[in-house]
Amino acid sequence: MNALTYPLCFLLAFALSVGCNRAAPTGPGAPNDGTTEPLDFTSVARDGGSPNSGADAGAANAYATGNDAGQAAPESPSDAGGAEAPPTEPTCACPEGFQPSFSQETCRRITTVDATYEGAEYTVCEASPNWAYGKYGAKYPGGTNVRSEYWGDDNYEEDGRLNEVGIWACTNNGTAGQQPLREWIGFTHCLDLESKSDYLVGIAGDNRVRLKLNGEVIFEDVSAQTSAFNYWWIQLLDVDRGVNFIEMEGYNDHGVASFGAEISGPFPPGSLPTDQHMIDADYASNIVFSTGEMVGQSFTLGEDSGWTCPDGYSLNLCGVDPACTLVETAECLVPDGGLQQ
Repeated sequence: MNALTYPLCFLLAFALSVGCNRAAPTGPGAPNDGTTEPLDFTSVARDGGSPNSGADAGAANAYATGNDAGQAAPESPSDAGGAEAPPTEPTCACPEGFQPSFSQETCRRITTVDATYEGAEYTVCEASPNWAYGKYGAKYPGGTNVRSEYWGDDNYEEDGRLNEVGIWACTNNGTAGQQPLREWIGFTHCLDLESKSDYLVGIAGDNRVRLKLNGEVIFEDVSAQTSAFNYWWIQLLDVDRGVNFIEMEGYNDHGVASFGAEISGPFPPGSLPTDQHMIDADYASNIVFSTGEMVGQSFTLGEDSGWTCPDGYSLNLCGVDPACTLVETAECLVPDGGLQQ
């Protein structure tokens, strides 16, 4: 409607008591205008043949969406794992170069560079079981130890998670062997979440293991003792909304080798504050990644094999091409330029 039409319509309506329709409101304040909170990092869905695809499609938990949800986004904040609805205006001011995280609790800066292919890769084979693998069961962050057939038991039987999902590099005859020796190899898993969530990671290996979240070491057993494979180590990850990277690696010092890892979740944020809460969580029904499902594929992480990244960067397989992503965090700033206490 042009500038002349509306006054004429108004006069006609006044004379004939007939109303005139105005155009529907548009812009940021209009309902269903499609505006969204800016993303920390834009990811591209991986193709159907990628290591991280498929395993997440059956996740039954609705606390997050994206790679691990397997279903539509929650319709209300109560469906989002207890996470609060995003504020209408930012509550976190950030240092230059950083952006507020979705939770508005910290600031993030994402830097991505090319990944380096080392010219060789190892195929995944099932590892040979061993009664010593997981014989002391699951070990939780607070020190609680749970033994069972599922977690592992000291009964000289080949049970427990490491025997169930243990893998290592194939030899020429198609079985797991000893090589590579003294090299970290493993996998990266991409979590693209629409709400902040908790995850449980189980990990063990003969002889060493390491777990990272967004490039930061969360857990490692590098003692070269039997503890790395006598227990199935359970770790809690507090994962923010947006794109995140979980890296799981094993290392063989000598002799036979096995490495296993699983990611279970998502669970409501803050719902697993103690070992008992973690024990009560339905770990088995919410596994979204397992090394046992990688047989026949390739180890993506390595030092002299697979893909490598600079220190502090995570191998990023969220997109079409492998990349290295650095996720930096900083505290929110208060208005006077200082840091929030």
